[in-house]
Amino acid sequence: MQRRDLLSHLSLGCLSSLTACPVLATQPPALWLVNPYQGHEKLTDYWVSEKYDGIRGYWNGHQLLSRSGKVITPPTWFIEAWPMHPFEGELWAGLGQFEQAAAVIQQKQASDSAWRAMRFMVFDADSPTQAFTERIVQYQSFVKQIGKPWVQAVTQSQVPSHAALKALLHQTVQAGGEGLVLHRGGSLY
Repeated sequence: MQRRDLLSHLSLGCLSSLTACPVLATQPPALWLVNPYQGHEKLTDYWVSEKYDGIRGYWNGHQLLSRSGKVITPPTWFIEAWPMHPFEGELWAGLGQFEQAAAVIQQKQASDSAWRAMRFMVFDADSPTQAFTERIVQYQSFVKQIGKPWVQAVTQSQVPSHAALKALLHQTVQAGGEGLVLHRGGSLY
């Protein structure tokens, strides 16, 4: 894989500055967005996870929102037992199924069978005083507490070198994945 290809599939998390959109019922949540991987990062400072090709979701403790602040309306059973603490993830329909995920989310009342094909891949907890490394444990605890097969914790790992990162990226893309995300362990939410 050439360097240009490698960089197009690797991303670094960064906090975006979002402004309120007056058309929305709620203000958009200030969420992490990705930046291109530069190749000079000290990898021991980062966690690596698969980048899921779905629709970003933010659970504010009461309702599920899109990145733009639009309310997403899953069936009650989908969000039952979710904690009152905010967390975020990706509404994902499987490898190569972005269009299916988008279609389900865009419908005000998608069928139960359409929602049963969805997963909420949790990758962070909204906790402003904790570093990402600590929030991994927190969001994994939320997922365990929820105890539903459609809510899954995104696996985070660390890689020892850029060669190992490149190999992991190659393996992920070959399996049909979109790419990888690197998230600095010491970053606050």
